[in-house]
Amino acid sequence: MNTTITASAFLVTMIVSYLIPLATALITKLSASALVKQLVTAFLSAVTGFLTVSAGANGTAVFSAQSVLFAALSFAIANISYLSIFKPHDADAKILPTAGIG
Repeated sequence: MNTTITASAFLVTMIVSYLIPLATALITKLSASALVKQLVTAFLSAVTGFLTVSAGANGTAVFSAQSVLFAALSFAIANISYLSIFKPHDADAKILPTAGIG
């Protein structure tokens, strides 16, 4: 029996973008500059935005203005979740503070 769960690109972007600050904490050191952390977050957001919109059901990839919009949305959600949830709980210091780049 095959069970398929489908989700809209918007929902996938929302869920993945919420987790981008955790991925940024894993990739960068605690002592990394804010610029390095923002660049990593921007890169991960761009990848999220482009992949969630561009992957078609038949396996083709199409990049459009909607891809750029979803990348910007992903970056905004990642920053909001970091500032409202992860920063007050000092998540950066608790997730591999000495490993990574920066």
